[in-house]
Amino acid sequence: MRNQLKVSAIASCLALPLLLLACGSQAAVNSNANANAVLASSSPPPSPTPVADALAASRELYKTNCAQCHKDDGKGGESVVDGKKINAKDLTGD
Repeated sequence: MRNQLKVSAIASCLALPLLLLACGSQAAVNSNANANAVLASSSPPPSPTPVADALAASRELYKTNCAQCHKDDGKGGESVVDGKKINAKDLTGD
């Protein structure tokens, strides 16, 4: 019985800080969400430039590394690369 009380007391002592930590974390998340909502409503929307830059970089990578075999449209087919005849896959389908 005495050991059971010790275990119960230790478990209670450990549970209380965890409970307080969890409640405090949720309050911080809620306050951050409210602050972000206020900031979002008062500032202009972000510029789409990073997406355009990423797409341009992707197109350049495709043109440099893939288009020789898969063609500019991604349809692939027969082509000769470095003297080898290959049949590149169609990248536009499933």
